Amino acid sequence: MRLALLLFASLLFFGTNAQVTLTLDPLISQGFGDLNDATTNRKDVKAAASVKNTSAETKTFIWTLTVESKEQPWAVVVCDINSCYDSTVVTEQFNLMAGQTGTMDVHVYPSGNLITLDGAVPGTGVAKVQIRELGNGDNQITGEYQFEIIGDAISSLSEFQIAQLELFPNPTTDYFELKGPIGVKDITIYNLLGTPVERFQYQEGSKYDMSSFPKGIYLVTLTDEKHQLLKTVRLQKS
Repeated sequence: MRLALLLFASLLFFGTNAQVTLTLDPLISQGFGDLNDATTNRKDVKAAASVKNTSAETKTFIWTLTVESKEQPWAVVVCDINSCYDSTVVTEQFNLMAGQTGTMDVHVYPSGNLITLDGAVPGTGVAKVQIRELGNGDNQITGEYQFEIIGDAISSLSEFQIAQLELFPNPTTDYFELKGPIGVKDITIYNLLGTPVERFQYQEGSKYDMSSFPKGIYLVTLTDEKHQLLKTVRLQKS
């Protein structure tokens, strides 16, 4: 009888100890942004959630961020009850008092920072945040944060810098060079029918050969690493 009581007490203790005393609302959070809508905060797209300690005592928790997918320049950061962290911070501790609710948001910076939109790109991404009690791995919960950002990619070059992009010599007899700030990735030459006739990858200081081209007028497009059109230049082959 004594042994049975001890066994029952042990089961009761461990069953209570394994109880989950965390809630996350919602479990799946969504963040949406439009790079073309200047009325919104395009630099910072948020997926919001709240975490609650449903126990009767103060507890210490640890969150861990896992980014499952994102666009290349995006920065993904967590904002908890204490702070908004840098994208290099993927885990942190925080305390919640009995019954207290705290912030557990995930933010995406489409350009990689909060300073500028230059270099921002649209796309989709998914991040997950696991929250667990310090010293009690059974008391845990995981939330999913889904992001969709639409609109046009924003060049990392300013309008002034784009205006400085020039082809020379123009007219040309055999080659041309590109003058201006770095930021171009691809150079594509089209005839006046709109057919691409040559494509080059930009390399600083390079000369681009047109010696075999028939005489005439060509359109040269300059695009950045995100395949965004920066400028179209009319080039004459003499």
